[in-house]
Amino acid sequence: MKATARMSVAVTLASVVLLGGTAATAQGAATEHPTDEQQVLALDQKVGDLVVAGDVHAVDKVMSPDFMMTHGDQWTYGEKPSLVDNKATFLPRVAGKAYSCIKFDNIKAELHGDVAITYGRYLASQVANAGTPNAYFTVWYERVYEKHGNRWIYLSHRTVKGPHFGATPEQAKQDMGPANPALTCP
Repeated sequence: MKATARMSVAVTLASVVLLGGTAATAQGAATEHPTDEQQVLALDQKVGDLVVAGDVHAVDKVMSPDFMMTHGDQWTYGEKPSLVDNKATFLPRVAGKAYSCIKFDNIKAELHGDVAITYGRYLASQVANAGTPNAYFTVWYERVYEKHGNRWIYLSHRTVKGPHFGATPEQAKQDMGPANPALTCP
């Protein structure tokens, strides 16, 4: 009889803890739903992390079919950009894990209904340039996202200043404006 009573108390206690935890989680989730601005700002770093990880499936899922990426700021003064990627040419770079680090700084978002523009700076490194004077680079960029249902889709990336190269993260950040001291790549 005592064992049955103890078991009953344990089940009741477990139910209260689980239900209390569920209620607290549900209540927290309702008050912690990120805004559209928070979502696109987080997506900037998430895309960078997915690229570094070589997660082609996840990057493919977040990109629009007509995705475009303009590398280098030469286009800002009438010259051809250093490179223009579309989805088909960028995804193999993701698969090959071309980037070993991409970290963001000074990111802002501008929302226009279901369209969001993010802009800021990132510090990055490419595996092929490790140990060279161009091991790291910093760029200022603009990105465009469009909301489809509850998901933001990555439409476009344009470098607006840079790249500025350096053998170290500190050198790559020089002359590119004030940076968060925590902005670094291994």
